[in-house]
Amino acid sequence: MAISLASLRNTTALQPPRILIHGVAGIGKSTFAASSEGPVFILTEDGLGRLQVPHFPLATSYGEVAEALDALLDEQHDYSTVVVDSVDWLEPLIWAETCTRNGWHCARHDRVLDDTDQRRACAFHLFIPDLVLIDEAHLIPNSSNTMYRRFLGDLQAINPALKVIRLTATPYRTGNGMLHEGENALFTDIAFEVSVRDLIDQGYLCPLVSRQPETRLDVSGVGTRGGEFIARDLERAVDHDTITRAAVAEIIAQGAAQKSWLAFCAGVDHASHVAEEFRRRGISCETIFGNTSKPERDWIIAAFKRGEIRALASMGVLTTGFNAPAVDLIAMLRPAKSPGLYVQMAGRGTRLSPGKENCLVLDFAGNVQRHGPIDLVRPRRPGGSGNGAPPTRICPECRSILPVALRECQDCGHVFPGPEVQLAPKASTLDVLSTGSLSASKRRSA
Repeated sequence: MAISLASLRNTTALQPPRILIHGVAGIGKSTFAASSEGPVFILTEDGLGRLQVPHFPLATSYGEVAEALDALLDEQHDYSTVVVDSVDWLEPLIWAETCTRNGWHCARHDRVLDDTDQRRACAFHLFIPDLVLIDEAHLIPNSSNTMYRRFLGDLQAINPALKVIRLTATPYRTGNGMLHEGENALFTDIAFEVSVRDLIDQGYLCPLVSRQPETRLDVSGVGTRGGEFIARDLERAVDHDTITRAAVAEIIAQGAAQKSWLAFCAGVDHASHVAEEFRRRGISCETIFGNTSKPERDWIIAAFKRGEIRALASMGVLTTGFNAPAVDLIAMLRPAKSPGLYVQMAGRGTRLSPGKENCLVLDFAGNVQRHGPIDLVRPRRPGGSGNGAPPTRICPECRSILPVALRECQDCGHVFPGPEVQLAPKASTLDVLSTGSLSASKRRSA
């Protein structure tokens, strides 16, 4: 740097140090403060224990803290060190005072304002939101007595005209039906929707092609709780060596042309056994679970996206929000009664990616027959039986899973016997979707 007279600056006085002392809970931080010269404590929490030190009464508001400071400024005394114990409990008192002075709504919890909720409430008041956008809205709990719903309620109390727009691929929840219907509904209505079928026909999503494997998972003896298979019983029913070996063999045989495989399993042990079988057969495979550490998860997913790992076996994750566009094989080894879970699993293969023509769905779990094409899922409504799954059938030649209305398989051309229908059948680009806009002959010649 060039030095000149323009570089001259006025000197400034040295600032007193502001020192942080780090100590775990119970190590004696208050005791250390009490050993300072002439201490007097302003308490915002009752944390002195057996310490015998001069202190003001426990402050329950910022005004009481300010009164203590005024007393020290205005009155004669011999104290020389002021100890605020603690700043953690002082902060929500400051937020509460800020809200009170501005006439803002406060979210109160017990003796003092909850720090996190109060900070959010006051911070939002600084600009008073008019619009809130929520992605993956199907994950918001239905009960109004949850942190998420209370937070939204606080924002609506701040601005009664607040508009809330929620985005989701599955506007329904198991046992509660559509999210905009019934008591405590999350939505008032659906403003816009577009089907997977339309997005594929318009070229925004990748086609799915499903096959009915020879290996089938038997869940006839598995019970249901909360609208879903009981997890422990489900894993016990499907996690058998013979079944796992057969299923993995089919995945390898049918997925020879596919490069990026995603297997949804029924449990942690099940996923581990599936991954072991893949590796035993020479296929690189890793597992990801809810308790997988973030660094390890990030490394595995990055390697998977780079093509260094061919297969992932997972349970409980990699459904909602997981984005790996190159996935071109979905192995459903997890039977699902939840239509949302079924749609989310299949949806992991619909992303577009260079060189990817379609995504193969191998449904070992019977989910397609259970729920029907993913764009025609009919959620069960409370107290009702629902509309049932749209019927499907399996092509005897190539084992594609097809809507029952089709008379010709779009993959092999097999013609199903049966009565004539009034409308010409339209073949589906994907076996797990309803009929599409292109005929089977056009797709085969494309």
